[in-house]
Amino acid sequence: MTAVATLGRLTAAYLTVALLALLGGVVTGLAQGLEHAGINVYPALAPVVQSYYHGLSLHGVLNVLVWTTFFICGFLPFIAVQAFDVPLADGTRVEARTVLDLTAEYLDASMTPETVSKITWAPAEAIVRLARDVARHGGKTLFAVGMGPNQFFNNDLKDRAIFLVAALTGSIGQMGGNVGSYAGNYRNTLFSGMPLNSSSDVIFASETAEFTS
Repeated sequence: MTAVATLGRLTAAYLTVALLALLGGVVTGLAQGLEHAGINVYPALAPVVQSYYHGLSLHGVLNVLVWTTFFICGFLPFIAVQAFDVPLADGTRVEARTVLDLTAEYLDASMTPETVSKITWAPAEAIVRLARDVARHGGKTLFAVGMGPNQFFNNDLKDRAIFLVAALTGSIGQMGGNVGSYAGNYRNTLFSGMPLNSSSDVIFASETAEFTS
């Protein structure tokens, strides 16, 4: 199954949940309106909706939280992977596609796990497992990138790929989820600076103890 087809199925699932939540919000809202008109329909809705305030809470959660969240998650990817018929100034029309749509098509066709395995020598199973782990822990993945690759002329391609994965999984600007660098001088501080400072403290403490005694 292609990435576009998978995204289509996921979009349909999101929109289905969103529409069901909207329907539930409409029903609870109608029950509230009938209650104000003196018609109590809650006995017929029990045990799902037991009272006016129970329905009021469900109405708010379904409309504000569930409907809005799932509609956004479903609708935005849907429009991002669709081609648009755009009119030009001379009256002709051309097909336009988003960058995300083109990127998804390119990755699906050119960067399969098997292809990436040949490029990186990493097992295809490990690549799939890592991708699923990053997706499953959205917003909590820290991409610690060494400074060495940044010395190459095409290092921006590596950074674009990393930030694409981080953006798609929500791991940018989060506590525990972000893209950062890890330079070699940090290791020098750990293995040389810390023991040196610790030994200096010990020497200073012993000299101070002798002086005060």
